[in-house]
Amino acid sequence: MMGNIFDLDSPLMDVMNKIMNTVILNICFLLSCLPLVTIGAAVTALYSVNLKMVKQEESYVFSAYWKSFKVNFRQSTSCWLVLAAAGAVFYIDFSVIKSLSGSLRMLLTITTVVLF
Repeated sequence: MMGNIFDLDSPLMDVMNKIMNTVILNICFLLSCLPLVTIGAAVTALYSVNLKMVKQEESYVFSAYWKSFKVNFRQSTSCWLVLAAAGAVFYIDFSVIKSLSGSLRMLLTITTVVLF
């Protein structure tokens, strides 16, 4: 009976395989996020491969991740840069609002919340 738990088709090995695929996927994600410009493509590839893992369509996580990263690089990086620029504008806006006082601060805070 003990030999069955360590068979390649056992439920334990299936769970271990899923855990290892998740670890490999996260390592690929972290490595591709090191240059901050590629975060958009990295997130897109992460979600793409994760969705394939849930649907049990992809067996090779490493190659599927880098394939998705390359295919979606241009579109997802351009979207990421737009979102990063918008985030930078909001950060600067909140920094300016924090330095103000009185009713002008209240007015700008309300305006920023409404715009957000």
